[in-house]
Amino acid sequence: MPRAEPLAPERWVRAIRSERPPAALDEYLPAFEAFFDHHAGEVEAWRKRNSGYHRAVASLARFYIPRGARVLEVGCGTGDLLAALEPSVGVGVDLSGEMVRRAAARHPRLSFHWMPA
Repeated sequence: MPRAEPLAPERWVRAIRSERPPAALDEYLPAFEAFFDHHAGEVEAWRKRNSGYHRAVASLARFYIPRGARVLEVGCGTGDLLAALEPSVGVGVDLSGEMVRRAAARHPRLSFHWMPA
């Protein structure tokens, strides 16, 4: 499957909203994957800029998910939320191969898989 060129976030959102609904998932997955592969290089800057938000989300998730639980996170990005939960077994799934590569490098004790979910 050919990889689509990533668009700037605002152009990507406008393009997605203006398109007809896809007849099949395979019609638009390459564009989503390309966008998030490109975004993977910017994640750290956004996490620093919005660190309070990310801490709040992790705190809320830890309230509901006890340390040592077995956790599957669909749409795991770089795996930071999954790691913050301190699972006994942690599995992350993401559409972006670049996000999965970064997650595996950042959190080697967790398991990450590249697939649309």
